[in-house]
Amino acid sequence: MRDADRNFSLAVVGPAALARGPDTLAAEERGLWHLLAGRRRDDFLLGRTAAARAMAGLGAAGPVLRSGRRPRFPAGVRGSISHTGHWGAALATRHPEVLRVGVDIERTGRLSAGAAALVCCPAELEWAAEEDTPLRLTVLFSAKEAAYKALEPYHPLHPPLPRDLRVEVEMTGPRIGYRAPLHVPPGHELSGTYLRRGAGLVVTTAVLRATAPPGPQGFRPYN
Repeated sequence: MRDADRNFSLAVVGPAALARGPDTLAAEERGLWHLLAGRRRDDFLLGRTAAARAMAGLGAAGPVLRSGRRPRFPAGVRGSISHTGHWGAALATRHPEVLRVGVDIERTGRLSAGAAALVCCPAELEWAAEEDTPLRLTVLFSAKEAAYKALEPYHPLHPPLPRDLRVEVEMTGPRIGYRAPLHVPPGHELSGTYLRRGAGLVVTTAVLRATAPPGPQGFRPYN
């Protein structure tokens, strides 16, 4: 994923990243990897490998450490990480108007009908049912996950619920529209894209950017 001014970079990595092991990580990242065990080590390796590739697409580099549960990208880079199974994805940007980004990678068909009813509004469920495959439902769920990552740091006490994030997807193109009036402040917009990786993976993004100069209080995330 690159916009016209090449300020965005999306990377997806697969099982080969696990086969290469932690030696490909930065020294500081390896220190964090050694603190983990089992599946969490694989998830960390997939996410950091994807992050390194995404930053390389911007001409940037540096370890991605942690701030609580969130990945902390090097200064000047906004980024997000996701993983599922043996796959990882990362989105990075240096765009000056972008406050936060979110990315999510999902395998199609994992969301049950009961779970879908909890995260989707009736209009979204109706749209998903127009196609007799799990693809649309997976895109909806994944898009809400990506949007949550972009918005949650600004609302740590009352983060957005999945049903608060209304998603509109153009299946003939890569664009995703988000409507979250309670969580996206005036002068900002949340938009995204999606792509299919092979037959069973969906990757979605969410980008929160300023469309007008910030007010006196600004709009800043909690650390």
